[in-house]
Amino acid sequence: ERNAHLTVTQFDNGQRPQGIGNLASQVLEMTGVTQQPGYHEVERSDVIEREGEALRVVAVYTRPDGVPMRALYLFQVDGTVFSMVNMSVSSRSWAENQGLIYDLLETYRVPAVPAPSSG
Repeated sequence: ERNAHLTVTQFDNGQRPQGIGNLASQVLEMTGVTQQPGYHEVERSDVIEREGEALRVVAVYTRPDGVPMRALYLFQVDGTVFSMVNMSVSSRSWAENQGLIYDLLETYRVPAVPAPSSG
């Protein structure tokens, strides 16, 4: 439906992050995700291949234009880097795209390529 949204957010304070579940909740709050209209966390699950280093969160919310959305957030620790990768689609297209969304987020690796500087 050409309505997907993909973002990658990385934090690196030079120390290995601890407590991925608590940190994921803090980042969701800090980035304003939890303030989206109708925001509700549907599911949290560990990434078995990266237990203690990666977590998936599925949530629903409503876009400002009224479109109901479903999002998959991947939180991942790589050394001192903590990443949040988000793929959101309209709730209508979630079922047909869910496998692709999980597969796409599974390909995420650090370091992500930084945006070019304008300078």
